[in-house]
Amino acid sequence: MDLNPSSFLYGKVDWPSLSVRRKQHSMKCIYKTTSKTARIPHLSTALKECSTALEYFLNNHFADALALLKPWKDQSMYHAMGYCSILVMQAGMTFDPKDMDAAMTSLRDALQTCQRFRKKTGLVETLTSFLYRQTSENLTEGNL
Repeated sequence: MDLNPSSFLYGKVDWPSLSVRRKQHSMKCIYKTTSKTARIPHLSTALKECSTALEYFLNNHFADALALLKPWKDQSMYHAMGYCSILVMQAGMTFDPKDMDAAMTSLRDALQTCQRFRKKTGLVETLTSFLYRQTSENLTEGNL
């Protein structure tokens, strides 16, 4: 009987072969080209990479998790949030001033990355939502 904690959640994990598969997967990723000719990963690719990084993190492979998230932390909000979350947890555990500075910097960068993906509202949308705003009595419990 295998008493390894990672085998309870994920089955038996062979980390060297997983690392090779990660490299092969990153070479085959599908990317979307934006108008600025920056390449960003599609949603499915970003979620797969972030879930792989989460598995690395939960199995104490912090450097592998950060290495997987770092190349896309400026283009993908999922990578940015995963990267800064790991750095914040590391800073909280070590209380090292350098780790704290790195975590704060990554939080600022993640916030800027996420702000780029927010829906931009124009003047017409703002006025329309102001004029046709629903009162709280008309909203259902699910809408609140």
